[in-house]
Amino acid sequence: MKSLHFALRAFAAISFAFVMSSASCDLFQNADAITFTALLEHDFEINETAVSPNGKDYATKPEDEVLDAAQVNTEFKEHADKIESIKINKVTYVMSGYSSTCSVPVGFSGGTLTFSDPDATGTAGAVVVNLTNANLQSASNDGTIYTLTFDQTAADEISRLLKDKKKVRIHATGRLSCTPLYLKVAAKIDCTLTARVI
Repeated sequence: MKSLHFALRAFAAISFAFVMSSASCDLFQNADAITFTALLEHDFEINETAVSPNGKDYATKPEDEVLDAAQVNTEFKEHADKIESIKINKVTYVMSGYSSTCSVPVGFSGGTLTFSDPDATGTAGAVVVNLTNANLQSASNDGTIYTLTFDQTAADEISRLLKDKKKVRIHATGRLSCTPLYLKVAAKIDCTLTARVI
């Protein structure tokens, strides 16, 4: 009888050790990577000083366009060289600081945003089109957060640029209904990153 109890205890101990060993392996395998959310922010300013009551074409300046992910997010910077994948959750923007001497609120039409390689010439890349806002003053005053609509191909291209280059160029064009105009635009890329930890 004692030998039966001993055998059962030994079996239980071996089974427990095996289960714990398997769990430890799973824990270590799962610990090879971490997943976290990062908010990548980039501000640019519309500062059109020319007086054009009939409107003016607008384009951002190259020196104002590059979002450096490692510079604006410490967690991204910490894991930059170990990033395995990036998923774009959403891209938003908010306007503030509207100032103009135009007699009516300035509008924006025919807007295009291009997310592209910061080291390449030209503006080929992920494109968001048909951005329009009839009243920039109202949008600036109420702090409305606008969410961009783009397809999976564009999202994948933005992800690739952030993973490979750690930066992305955001080029904006469109038509202002009147100038002068000063306006601050804060763009935010909300993304989920998976990175190796060893």
